[in-house]
Amino acid sequence: GQSIKGTDNHPIVVLSGGGLGWKRIDQLTTLDKVAVPVFAPKNEIDTGKYAGPLEAKMLGAMISEGWITTQNRIGVTNQDIDLVQPVKDFFNSQNLGLNASINYRESDKTYNFCIASKDYYPIFVDKYNYKGKAKEKIVPSIVFCQDNQYKSTFLRYLFEGDGCVYLQEGKRPPVIFYSTYSPQLAKDIQLLLLSLGVFCYINNSQRKNGGTEYKIT
Repeated sequence: GQSIKGTDNHPIVVLSGGGLGWKRIDQLTTLDKVAVPVFAPKNEIDTGKYAGPLEAKMLGAMISEGWITTQNRIGVTNQDIDLVQPVKDFFNSQNLGLNASINYRESDKTYNFCIASKDYYPIFVDKYNYKGKAKEKIVPSIVFCQDNQYKSTFLRYLFEGDGCVYLQEGKRPPVIFYSTYSPQLAKDIQLLLLSLGVFCYINNSQRKNGGTEYKIT
């Protein structure tokens, strides 16, 4: 699920003789165990006061099931109200003067929450680097700068939207995976999980619609 790019003579840290050592890229073999970072480097951003758990829930839900439009609309749609409610609570806590509510659509049995604000829209998109297209979604930079509780809460709501648990036959343990069309989101999730001590891998497959699906397992 990970790859290395560099010049032939670039040194890489590998496990060697019970410790760590250096090895050139052109000397690596399939038997080498390469060291990977456990932390995502903190970006040079404002890590001041945020909304804590509520913000983490909102971001997880928005990355998995949220959307934005060119008409300054920000919203989320899902059949699970528990995934929509935190988004509503977060935006209503921002003192936007909108006090928007959740609507239920009987035709497809979904809950929908949406706000429209030409003033807050650019603030939201810029602060969280939010992408509207599925192929471009990423984990917002601020998530990597938070404590483990924040990261865990974010991942919980992210997986609630596009995650899945596969129960295997017999005594084999269940498999947890997350699917996305964004290669960067897949890499971000892998790095975020690694910062929590969870190891996973990424594979991809071609879909009938021509797109590439990335699965973090």
